[in-house]
Amino acid sequence: MKKTNILVIFIILYSLVLYSCDFLLPWIIEFDKERFDKEWTAWEAQGIVNYSVTQQEEGVAGYFRVVRIVVEDNEIIEIEDMIEGYELMISSWDKTISGFYNWVNEKYESRERKGKSIRVEYNEEYHYPEYIDISYMSLEGGVGVAGPTIRLFEFIPLAPEAGK
Repeated sequence: MKKTNILVIFIILYSLVLYSCDFLLPWIIEFDKERFDKEWTAWEAQGIVNYSVTQQEEGVAGYFRVVRIVVEDNEIIEIEDMIEGYELMISSWDKTISGFYNWVNEKYESRERKGKSIRVEYNEEYHYPEYIDISYMSLEGGVGVAGPTIRLFEFIPLAPEAGK
């Protein structure tokens, strides 16, 4: 009987410790919000609304996709799969550059999960995000959930009507 009581008390205490650890984890572990806002403002100030860009996505379970996106008046007008032999799949990650800035900002401001790590690298000339990685950490062993990794490259500003 004593062993059972001790085991029950141990399980309860262990559960309370694990549950309280979540409160110790900060909402954001890594994110340079000041630089993000500066780069976003610089991107918007250029007024580039017509362009093409190649987008590479990597996700959980080996998910991988590369598409060329053409944007006109800040709206996606064309998506082309860049991996031969694959059927084009429309993805929730198909976004304009302004759309990616909004998406990252929403992830930063949301309180959906603690321990967020948001890493963004920027293009020095045009100020668009070249690399976006969002993941979530856990206190139990430091392992977390990986979000998508997005890479944007081969950016080409287009004259109006050039995308058609």
